[in-house]
Amino acid sequence: MTPDPVPNEQTLVAQLLGEALRQAQGQPGVLVRDVPHLDAAAVLSEMARLLSQDIDLRIAYLNPAAGAEAPAAGISDDVFTTRVEDAEAWRNTRGLHALIVVITESDAAKLTSLEEFVPIGSALLRRFLVERAATEFGEANEVLPRWWTIIGDDDQISFSDLVDYYLALEPLDGPARRDQAALQINRLGLLPDPGFFDNPGERQLRKRLDDNRALALRLANFSEEDRQKVDKALAAETDPARRSELRERLHDLQEYRRGGGLGLSAADARQLLRVKSGTSQPPPASSSGSGEEPPPAPPPPPPPPKNLTALAVENLLSEDGEDDDVGTASLDHAITELRAQLDDINNSTVRPEPVSVNLPSGAQVDEVVSTDVVNLINRLLGDGRYGGLIKCLGGDIASMIRNFQQTGEVLRYWDRDRVDEFLTAFAEQSEAGVQVRDAFDAFDAARNALLPHVGELCVAPLLMTTAAATRSLVPPVVDAYRSLLTTTEQAYGALHEAFGDDARTLVELFMLIDTVFLDNGETVVALLTPLHPLLLWHYNEYTRVIEGQRDLLEPRDRELVRTEFASGGVPFFFASIGVPRLVSEHAPSSLPFSGRAGGLPHFSEQADARDPTDGLRPIRRLAEAYVALEPAAAEGLRLALLEPPDAGTYLSMCCDLADAERLRGAHVTVLRRGQSVGAELNLSGDEERRVQQRFGNHNERRFTFESRRVGTTPTAPPDSLTPHIFVAFDQTERTSVDAGAALQQIQPLANRRRLVYRIGTHSLDLEPALGGILAEY
Repeated sequence: MTPDPVPNEQTLVAQLLGEALRQAQGQPGVLVRDVPHLDAAAVLSEMARLLSQDIDLRIAYLNPAAGAEAPAAGISDDVFTTRVEDAEAWRNTRGLHALIVVITESDAAKLTSLEEFVPIGSALLRRFLVERAATEFGEANEVLPRWWTIIGDDDQISFSDLVDYYLALEPLDGPARRDQAALQINRLGLLPDPGFFDNPGERQLRKRLDDNRALALRLANFSEEDRQKVDKALAAETDPARRSELRERLHDLQEYRRGGGLGLSAADARQLLRVKSGTSQPPPASSSGSGEEPPPAPPPPPPPPKNLTALAVENLLSEDGEDDDVGTASLDHAITELRAQLDDINNSTVRPEPVSVNLPSGAQVDEVVSTDVVNLINRLLGDGRYGGLIKCLGGDIASMIRNFQQTGEVLRYWDRDRVDEFLTAFAEQSEAGVQVRDAFDAFDAARNALLPHVGELCVAPLLMTTAAATRSLVPPVVDAYRSLLTTTEQAYGALHEAFGDDARTLVELFMLIDTVFLDNGETVVALLTPLHPLLLWHYNEYTRVIEGQRDLLEPRDRELVRTEFASGGVPFFFASIGVPRLVSEHAPSSLPFSGRAGGLPHFSEQADARDPTDGLRPIRRLAEAYVALEPAAAEGLRLALLEPPDAGTYLSMCCDLADAERLRGAHVTVLRRGQSVGAELNLSGDEERRVQQRFGNHNERRFTFESRRVGTTPTAPPDSLTPHIFVAFDQTERTSVDAGAALQQIQPLANRRRLVYRIGTHSLDLEPALGGILAEY
């Protein structure tokens, strides 16, 4: 029987599921989960067709939205439900011979009671798809069934890729199908090759597959050696049109990694990498046979930059400027590309979003944008707006920022109108006030020139202070802020003498410039915005120091700079931040540095939110050392984490170790002391798919992840857990104290008094007059 036409992925997956259910007749039930492209309408339409063919089914689709699709498909309520309890009742009904079908798009509660049901997942549907393609495509060509058998057994090709590949070929027939089967293999992560099926034997096909994949991986990973080969190949190409075409197609490969089309063919890749046809390995080094000692090998070139900050570091360390990838034009292009991609990000999203920039060589530099932080900053900063006080829900700064989109409330903005109220009054009556006003105007003008780039500063501040197109915008802000502070310090005595406590209020407003305070009702957390002048100073000073000493750095010094920057970033010298009275009368007068959120420093009384990568490097080294000592642990390293800042970081670490062939299995357990058992994974879309590919494989279960709730004490794994490595993250409380002597209380009745109008409160107040016993004070 010829299958119905397949217009899209959802219909194809539904038809494959129908084939699986036909073969499952006689089983008590099946559990369908971890299947991509599930669509309730398409699946229930296929279920209705099975029912019309006298196949007795009971269907539990565990998605409330599916309830509306069942009547539309003609499925009655007596054989359909969206509740797992009904599936359990059917299973326990005596004399019921119908096949019970439980379909879930996620791990629903109570599914453990149905574990005896036959699982239907991507692996089983993959087999039906391969059989279908081999039968359908084999009518006119014998090589395609053999090819589909090969890729069907290839673990590096996902089920979703096979679905996409099938749908691209299904509408075609005859020679066109065979030709397109060779040109559409980019959908499988390979390079199009018109001669792919010239040698149709199984051994030849497998060899071509391995060689093609090696070429694609070399261009995707792009080592320094391969980059030099590509540069030489492009320089050797005498036809300008052909050279331009190769450059564009090399960029296409990088775009394909994010889902775009692919124009780079296998022949193009061989030309770029100078690989002979039929092999993707670099030629072995020839021996001179002269018996002389070969000259010492030059130091290995630095690896290509992996992110935008590493790109800026390589630019600072570059001596000759001949490398186009880290040259001035490349950095300016990266700034332009980054800004364009930030403009495209939805301002309502809170999950990390990937961005990427293609370098002149074709290499791709990736970065992840903390969109929740960027959106918060965009809302609180602007022309004449310098931050604010937010009331929001959450136990730490990460959850506060994430909840700001839905539940956050801006209690007060720090704005120019408030500052001008004081500056205007002071300037009208005091020359010192005029000087402070002029200094503030100069600072605000410099800040406004940098303001359009606040998004780029959130993502890659070092790139902003290094790129020629933007670096000139940063020093004026730092210098104008320094001048403002110096002028205010010199004028403060005269201002306080004339205006009393209002002078202090003005200083507090200056302290609030480009800070955000978040209040959850129990604690106050401070966050520096990317425009904070003292934060900009860190990056500007780092750039200046490295450039000034660049010619003096030895190769090992340069490697030290790269290593230290990769592990810790730009050194940060803030130990604490003051909390003015304008923020809260109940908060401590200062908050210690607690870590970073989305790259921005934050300050709080407790170490309840850290950089998600804090401690990642030593834990990875510990895991590698443990596996080296106990090789059997590589089959399933058991890692237990007590209150990690972000569990997703360690799942990605396990995937990295698996990609490097250090691990073949891992079992990660997150231990939480709070009421909630779940562990939120703050991953980008691309990284989430990568983690899901390993940890979501419920058939092999070589990689698993679970979250448990444990008591408050002791700091040790529970008795039922026996990990290879147990990591307890610091949860101790941080405290802050005032620097200097205790505050003195002035008793107005001990001296002459005077009435004074307070601009800050718009009220009259009584304060000690000048002179008398408190004059020296």
